[in-house]
Amino acid sequence: LPEKVALKTLSKLSKKRFLYVQETGKCMYYTVAIKEKAYLEFISRNVQNLLKNNFIRNLLVSFHEEELTEEKIKSLENWVVNWEEAYV
Repeated sequence: LPEKVALKTLSKLSKKRFLYVQETGKCMYYTVAIKEKAYLEFISRNVQNLLKNNFIRNLLVSFHEEELTEEKIKSLENWVVNWEEAYV
């Protein structure tokens, strides 16, 4: 996992108050702020919202019906990153 990705993910989790951050000199210390069960429930609710809108079903059907080009794969990758930024 590249360092930038890890730091960005830690930053997002702290902004969502899933982590406490303590900065001491050159070091950053991260402490879990919520229980694992609460985090999993949060993620589960977001996935359920996507399923209610049939988004994932429609996405999978479109993959089956169409050829996946590099452009489509990149578009999907961007969507996943944006979804993670919104919910994580």
